[in-house]
Amino acid sequence: HEPWVSKYRPEKTDDIVGQDQSLGKFKRLALHADSTNKGIYLNGPHGTGKTATVYAFADEKSTVKDFLNNVIGQQSLLAKSKLILIDEIEGISGRSDRGAQSAVKTIINESPYPVVLTGINAQDRDYKKVRKASIVLPYDSLSANNIMQRLKAIAEQEHVTYEERELKQLARASGGD
Repeated sequence: HEPWVSKYRPEKTDDIVGQDQSLGKFKRLALHADSTNKGIYLNGPHGTGKTATVYAFADEKSTVKDFLNNVIGQQSLLAKSKLILIDEIEGISGRSDRGAQSAVKTIINESPYPVVLTGINAQDRDYKKVRKASIVLPYDSLSANNIMQRLKAIAEQEHVTYEERELKQLARASGGD
């Protein structure tokens, strides 16, 4: 039995809820990253869909790439369809990681592929170099209504009976995660 958190992880960017504006910008930037030479910094609280966005986008692009490769029988046509994810940028900070932010900035500036970073506080002074080398897209906490709709869909798919008020209470208690 697979945990529901894994089973119902967004598989397509259309499955990401509550982030319409930033999601649209992310898709445009990721598709045309070679023209901006900037990183894409998805910034917001935990559980808002930042990492899920990147994986869902990559899966969508891989599906298109695999389909086209099978049709035309070539690998090289879409070789640029890679992206680099540096998840939870806060993991590389502090005295022991001195120089890490400069290294990330160098990767952003020199990579032929889009570089996507996720983090919870892009405004922190420790991330100034990375922030300046990136386009920051805000990911807001999910509304209780967004969470409620997702919980309802999962309950229905799993044939779980529920009380509407209990799902509302659970959605509110989640704190946007």
